[in-house]
Amino acid sequence: MIKAIAAVGQAYELGKGNELLWTHPEDFKHFVNYTRNHVVIMGLNTYRSLPKALKGRTVLVLTSHPNGVELLQDSDIVLSGFTPDRVVDYAKSLLNEKGHDGVVVAGGGYVYGTFAPYVDELSLTYFEASDKNADAYFPADQYKTLLKGKVQELLTITGADNKVGFVIKSYRAN
Repeated sequence: MIKAIAAVGQAYELGKGNELLWTHPEDFKHFVNYTRNHVVIMGLNTYRSLPKALKGRTVLVLTSHPNGVELLQDSDIVLSGFTPDRVVDYAKSLLNEKGHDGVVVAGGGYVYGTFAPYVDELSLTYFEASDKNADAYFPADQYKTLLKGKVQELLTITGADNKVGFVIKSYRAN
């Protein structure tokens, strides 16, 4: 099974200038738990936006410009020129080799779109906000079938003290 995880605004905004638009400690905790002991697939810009290494995971960093990429930890791997099929096959081969539990796609927008046909489970954090200046969006149209599948609400945080509320939902293919 291949999973994906994202945090979005009301118009499926992901970020601006390689930064998330909204964050919350509970959502961060969810990301940590959802991706722990997994192979994580992400693009180079998303990888560079990480505040620190994702310990307990193997991160596959996808880029068309692999020269000079500085990795946050030795277990991370840069892939260039791979087709989506080859990336998925390679990620799955690491499950036994590294003892990971599964594969998670973690952004950015282009990577979510590229791997949409492979994703069986999707965790979306919906922030109760919007940003018309966003420059990265989650390709919800490519996940239409999955978004109509089985849904489970995992956590709801209402906005208080000038903080934006959100809900985390998990979707699975029928």
